[in-house]
Amino acid sequence: MTAVREAGGASAREVRAAGGGCGWEALAGAARVALPAPPARDSASRSLARAFLVINPGSCGGTAAETAARYLALLAGEAYGPRPGSRSAPRGRGRAGDRRPAHEYTRDLDDARMIALRALAAGHDPIVAIGGDGTINRVLNALMEHAGRLPAGSAAPRLGVLYAGTSPDFCRFHGLPTDPENAVARLRQGESRAIDVCRSEHCDAQGAIRAAFFASSSNIGLGAGIASRANRLRPRLGDAAGTALASVLTIAGRRPQRVRLLLDGRPREIPALLNLTVGKNPYLAGGLKLDLPASPDDGRLFVFAVCGIGRLGLLAALPRIYSGAIARDPRFLLTRAERVRVEPAEGARRWAGGRARDAAEAGRGPAGAPAPSWPTEFDGDPAGWCPAEIRVLPRAVQLIGGRP
Repeated sequence: MTAVREAGGASAREVRAAGGGCGWEALAGAARVALPAPPARDSASRSLARAFLVINPGSCGGTAAETAARYLALLAGEAYGPRPGSRSAPRGRGRAGDRRPAHEYTRDLDDARMIALRALAAGHDPIVAIGGDGTINRVLNALMEHAGRLPAGSAAPRLGVLYAGTSPDFCRFHGLPTDPENAVARLRQGESRAIDVCRSEHCDAQGAIRAAFFASSSNIGLGAGIASRANRLRPRLGDAAGTALASVLTIAGRRPQRVRLLLDGRPREIPALLNLTVGKNPYLAGGLKLDLPASPDDGRLFVFAVCGIGRLGLLAALPRIYSGAIARDPRFLLTRAERVRVEPAEGARRWAGGRARDAAEAGRGPAGAPAPSWPTEFDGDPAGWCPAEIRVLPRAVQLIGGRP
C-alpha cells in the first residue's frame, strides 16, 4: 500500500504523503505543506458567472434529465421547458443567446469526472453536480485531482449540488435543499463552507492499489454488498424498499470475519466483524443511519464497527439501523480517528478477473473463493477490496449552500 502517514506533531492542516496516486499528493506531497485554509464560510463575492454544471441524466432511474431541465430553466430565469434533447459543449452555453450556465450531460456515471476536469482546466468555478450521490462523488474527485495540481496556498475548490438522485444522503447531512426552487436560490447566494474530504486507498480486483476521494462514508464488508445489490434493486423497487431488501438478502448470506484494524496507526482489537463504517456522514443510504454527532469540518472520521454478532442478531437489529439507535449498542465499537486501516486478519487477497459485483454481494472472491474477501464501497458505489486505508483531509473543499 502506498505510504501515507500523518506528519508527527503536525497540526490537523498538515500532512505528509509519499508515493503516487490521485492528484492530491501534489499538494500534500513529499515535503510537509499547509493544506488550503479558507475561512469557515466564504462570501458570495466569488460569483457564479463561471459556474459549470455536470449533469447525469441517468440518475434516479433516468428521471434526472427532467429535473435537470427544470434546474436549467430556473437558473436562466425562464419558464420550465421540455427535457433537453442533446448534449451541450463543455465550454459552451448551448445555442446562441442561451442564458443557461455552461453545462454538459454525461454518457455514464464515470463520465462526470472527466467532464468536470475539462471544465476546471478551462477555468470554470464552481463545478455544480446535478445527479445523485454517485455524481457528486465523481465531481468531488475531479475537484481534488485538480486541486493537487495547484500551488500550495491556493483557494480550495468550490462544489455546488443541485440534487437529482434517489437517496439524498449528502444533502441531508449538509443541509442542502432538494426542491429545485430552493436549491437554485441557495446556489445563487454563493456562500460556501469548508468541508472535510476523505481519501481512500484500496485494492482493485487485480490487487493494484487505487486511490480515490469521498465526502460521505465508506463501508467495508457487509455494507459494500448491500450497496452493490441495492443499486440494482432501487430502479425497480424504489429507494427505501430496494435498500431494505438488499440489506436482508446480503445480511443473510454474510458471516463475521476477523480483521486487523488500526486507528491512527495503533492496533485496535475487535471481535469478528460484519461491517465497518468510516466517514463523515451518518446518513448511510435509503433511510439507514447512525445516531451520532458528526460535523462536516472537524478534521475527524467516525468509526463504527458491527462486531461480535451473527447474521440473525443483525437481522433482528435492522430496525435500529433505520432509527439510528444501533450506534448506541454497547456491543459495537464507536470511536473517532484521523486515519483508519483495515485488512483481513488472514492477509490481503488478490484476484484476477471475475465478477466483482457478485463477489461483493456474496462476500467471496470473484472466482468464488472463500473468505477472506472484504469489499469496500463509498458514497453508495462499490469501490474495491481490502486492505484499505482511509484518512481525512481537513476542510479540503468549499461546499456552496451548506448548513452554517
